[in-house]
Amino acid sequence: MGKKVTYRRNVAVMMIGALVMSPYAGVFGSGTAQAAERSNVTDLQRENAERANEKIDDEVAQAFRNNDHVSVLIEMSDQVDTSAAAQQGLQSVGSDATPHQQRRAMSNSVYNELRSTAIDTQATPLAMLERAQADGKVLEYESLYIMNVIAAEVDRDTARALSFRPEISRIKMDEFIELDLPEMSPENMELADNSVEWNIDRVNAPDVWMISALRAKG
Repeated sequence: MGKKVTYRRNVAVMMIGALVMSPYAGVFGSGTAQAAERSNVTDLQRENAERANEKIDDEVAQAFRNNDHVSVLIEMSDQVDTSAAAQQGLQSVGSDATPHQQRRAMSNSVYNELRSTAIDTQATPLAMLERAQADGKVLEYESLYIMNVIAAEVDRDTARALSFRPEISRIKMDEFIELDLPEMSPENMELADNSVEWNIDRVNAPDVWMISALRAKG
């Protein structure tokens, strides 16, 4: 008889304990969920920081070790397909257009596409640079719509902040490129008329020359 009474008392104590603890079960569960959520946020922040670090070239990071401000080129992720823009401009005038009208339509189309893309993608970075310049963290900056980049002289904190922007793909050193141009002769002048150095072509310089020439002619 004593064993049965003891068993019943133990069961009763367990039931009372369950009833007492049940209101707190949600609290304990909520605490676990919050801890897991904080862990996920930390992982996401770490991933974002790693991606931001990858955008800053090693040469830039090294330059900041000895300099308060470094001249950099801030490249945007979105780049214009100038060939497609030129083709679109050509199609807009029709097949009966004169060669001059075709060239003008192509240059206008490329110019407008380069300009609008730069305005759309550089808006936030330019605003950041303007605020940083007011604080003395940026010495100067300039938007270069042709390549959709921003040339700027910035401090380490500004470069770091810019690297977190999704519209920015890379921050690299802004360096002068010295070209060893060959002497022109009648033989190679003819070849030069129809060819352009690969690195000049990469920055859409032929499109710019075409735009400038056509606009100068009116």
